[in-house]
Amino acid sequence: MEFIGFNEQTSILILVGLGFVFFLIVGFTFLKTRSSIPIRILLGLIRASMIVALIAFIIPVYIPQRVKGKYQTILMVDSSPFIQKKQIDSVFGLVKDTHSNLEVLTLSTSVWSSALDRLRKENQGKQIDEVFFLTDGNLSALDSENDLGFPIHILPMGPLVPREDIGLFIPFSRMRTVIGENVQIPVDVWLKDQKKKQIINLQMREGKRLLFEKSISFDLVEFYKHVELPLTGNKLGKFSLNFYIGSRNVKELKWEVIQEKAFVDVFAKAPHPNLGLIHKYAKEHHIKLNWHFSEQIKVDASMKKLIFYEVLPTDYTSLSNRSAWYLGMDLPKEYRLNTASLHIKDVRFWETQMDEYRKNSSFFKIDSVFVRYFSFTFLRDLQGDTLSNRELIIPLVDKKDGRNEDVLHYLVGKEQVDFSMNKNKMVQKDAFKSLPLWKYSYFWAVLLVLILADWGIRKWYI
Repeated sequence: MEFIGFNEQTSILILVGLGFVFFLIVGFTFLKTRSSIPIRILLGLIRASMIVALIAFIIPVYIPQRVKGKYQTILMVDSSPFIQKKQIDSVFGLVKDTHSNLEVLTLSTSVWSSALDRLRKENQGKQIDEVFFLTDGNLSALDSENDLGFPIHILPMGPLVPREDIGLFIPFSRMRTVIGENVQIPVDVWLKDQKKKQIINLQMREGKRLLFEKSISFDLVEFYKHVELPLTGNKLGKFSLNFYIGSRNVKELKWEVIQEKAFVDVFAKAPHPNLGLIHKYAKEHHIKLNWHFSEQIKVDASMKKLIFYEVLPTDYTSLSNRSAWYLGMDLPKEYRLNTASLHIKDVRFWETQMDEYRKNSSFFKIDSVFVRYFSFTFLRDLQGDTLSNRELIIPLVDKKDGRNEDVLHYLVGKEQVDFSMNKNKMVQKDAFKSLPLWKYSYFWAVLLVLILADWGIRKWYI
């Protein structure tokens, strides 16, 4: 049982209130009815049940119902020369054993964002439950997150590319962080052809200064480890980080510590809850906002990044080469947005946040929205070299003669994306849908029985 439109805490209070009403009616009926004790208790229970059932018409009480076979499972096949038809047929048979409603979807290009768009379009006419994605990892446009509402399980295909016996990979070659910002550098370490248990020493140094050291153990089963190296910049400037495996320097990373990720001027007539939400997420992304509340807008030539909320300057043609958000307004037909700008006519940031919290007690959707908006506009020049958000850490993609494990491991770091190479994990989840209580026929049957029982007791025993 669930209460649509209420969060978990409110739902608990409603249940407590219904219980209080139930026992209050039982007690009231027991005290006011003149009959034997068993009859008074029975009549109290019947009347309390009827009242609580009628309250269900006022409060949106929903009952989850199991629905089998309604959801669609997709086997998505990447456009790869390494994926053969016999491999597709083999995986299809494996997944089909536990996912009866399975459909194959073949991509024409190896583009991650296009694959998500294709799934989004397919989901409009179907109820997709989950997706199994056959790919060699040689994908482009990796910045988009999975906000589709269902998981994507990656099934790596293609031959493994030969690597060194021992190696290290970081998915970027330079980064910028804000002074005082605590970040985690993602590092992949692997061993090849290991024949015994082995421990390697990983160090991160800035010049001769040791910043972090960790011992990583490999047994005969594991050949790959992912570790996060903590780092904090307490001094402005440019630095070189060197990563050592044992005594060998295997990677250099250019690191710049800056004051802010971006400076943005915001123009609005007055404060608004949507602006408060923009301020909150800008602060989390280390973006400094300069506020201008007035109906008279004056945009200086030094202002390169801008937000206009329900107000637009008369000389908007001068903004064509700047990164700007145009929120809550219509733009002139002749005005063309550049690739670093954003236009939203109906702004519902605040409503989206509150609606998601009421339904799911989370802010995942609105978090993803601002990550995407900031990364494509104000943080556009930082893509691929910043640790402000994981969505901006994009591997240096180059086409490989086989499986691109760097990209594959990057993708599984996203929300609702994981590896699925174990048949035991491929188990179809039963689909559920919630129906209002009054749509169940047995509810009406129970209510009718309670009414007849109340009438019979009053007629024959009171």
